[in-house]
Amino acid sequence: MKTTTHVVGALALFTLSSPLFADAPAYKADISFGQDDMKAPPVCIASDAKDLIHVLLGDGTVLTYDASGKKTGGFKAEMTPAPTTMTVSGDRIYLFNTLREQKEVEFRGKKVKRLVSSGVGCAVFDAAGAKTGQMKLSEVATATDAHFIGKELAVGDCERSQIVFYDVSGAEPKVSRKITKVFRLCCGIFDFCPGQEPDSLIAANLGAFKVQTFKAGEKTAEFGARGEKPEEFRGCCNPVNVATLTDGSIVTVEKDPTRVKIFDKDHKTCTKVTGLTELVQGCSTIPVAVDSKGAIYLASDTKKCVVKCVPGVSDKPEPPEPKEEAVQIPEMSPAMKEIMEKVSPLIDAKDFDKARKAAEEVMKAHPEMAEDEKVQVLLGLSISPFMEKGDADGAIKALDEIFKAHPNATLSKNADQIKESIRQAIEQMADQGEDEDSEPEQEPAPAEKKAE
Repeated sequence: MKTTTHVVGALALFTLSSPLFADAPAYKADISFGQDDMKAPPVCIASDAKDLIHVLLGDGTVLTYDASGKKTGGFKAEMTPAPTTMTVSGDRIYLFNTLREQKEVEFRGKKVKRLVSSGVGCAVFDAAGAKTGQMKLSEVATATDAHFIGKELAVGDCERSQIVFYDVSGAEPKVSRKITKVFRLCCGIFDFCPGQEPDSLIAANLGAFKVQTFKAGEKTAEFGARGEKPEEFRGCCNPVNVATLTDGSIVTVEKDPTRVKIFDKDHKTCTKVTGLTELVQGCSTIPVAVDSKGAIYLASDTKKCVVKCVPGVSDKPEPPEPKEEAVQIPEMSPAMKEIMEKVSPLIDAKDFDKARKAAEEVMKAHPEMAEDEKVQVLLGLSISPFMEKGDADGAIKALDEIFKAHPNATLSKNADQIKESIRQAIEQMADQGEDEDSEPEQEPAPAEKKAE
């Protein structure tokens, strides 16, 4: 990776800132339940063959409800770390957690200690909470979602942008195939669901603003685009979750604002669920499940409840949907353009001192340059050498010096948020570097199929 990427990324980080609704069935929010039971936010929801609704909370608690919202059972899984997702098959509940271990790794010439994934753990429980088995899944770094597709266990791995299928019929789980190289994921969110046809699944490819369908591991169709039209998906990345009804209709869930739509089985017409309020704040998943009667269940992080939606139209007036505000990127000033032209080759050569001096000379020659723009440049150039070395403390110290020298700059008011973003960015770079360095090259299994 060229170091220029750090500068451009840093400057971006600091930037100041239809008739298709015709044939698909209408749905409305019906009841909410679980508010008195959920002591932690729900992170996953699943239904079983008896139309019981199982809700996994962030602390490892599993609660079970019938279709009317009556609590019928529950237990707390003693798993460390706490499970991140769940699937139900027959009378068994499968809970998954990401196993991590601390390792000393070399990152950009420096020894650092990092918590890195060592695989995914899966513990199996009966409805009463008795543990009946456990296994470790290789070749996945995280478990963001999981489902049985036929007899195979499919696990969605957001960190490596893949779905890995396991044969779990033997003493040890074996990888049978993967779907890779097609998903554009972000925000730690990755959701998919079984399709209505055998050996099929439907995935929410939120970074691409698409819903994609797969059969036997091969992509068969996709729909969606970013935009304001009814059939499009809005926001920074959507949809975040998907489900499929028994008639083949596909449920898509968007966050910020919450919008739930039902596309017909041909993906040509859609309608939205009416009567819904905001279920999450910011960039977050909205777990969804459906039952055999066509009801849709949505888990709300902020409200700590489950919202059941049924066919029909709400009698409550629908509030107008907020218009998505276009991201306003200020036009680059002549001084800024000159700075980018002069510093880019110096950054490529990793000559950070000369790059900063060149930028300062341009700023001196352009006294009309706004202070906010100057601070933006200085911040980007100051953190680049520390990002190159993976030195978060050094980057934060450099930021503090600039904020102290420019206390009235707009960016100085967001100092804490910027520092946290820098720390997260450097940690992610370290984790990615460790994955690239340590992951062995493997020949694909004979049975493996990859989607193009």
